[in-house]
Amino acid sequence: MIGVVASVWRHWLAMLACVGFGAATLAAFYLSVTVGLFGLHETAAGTPQILAEASEWTAVVAGGLAFAFGPRPARLTFRREDVAVSNRSGVLS
Repeated sequence: MIGVVASVWRHWLAMLACVGFGAATLAAFYLSVTVGLFGLHETAAGTPQILAEASEWTAVVAGGLAFAFGPRPARLTFRREDVAVSNRSGVLS
């Protein structure tokens, strides 16, 4: 769901959500491997565990790059002809 939101809504908050979710699941995986989490003690020795770890690292790195180099808000620029300028007589030109 976060990936769909990040793809559709090009905003820094969506990119930050990708990084945060990836980091949170990676931290939960490491907690489960080291001290156990919710009564389960995972091992990091199987192919599914290694693939899960690699995918979480990919999510964190890709989300971080998208956050750092992703879309920026457009700068508000004015052209001289777009701005009404008043002269000394008070008449807008």
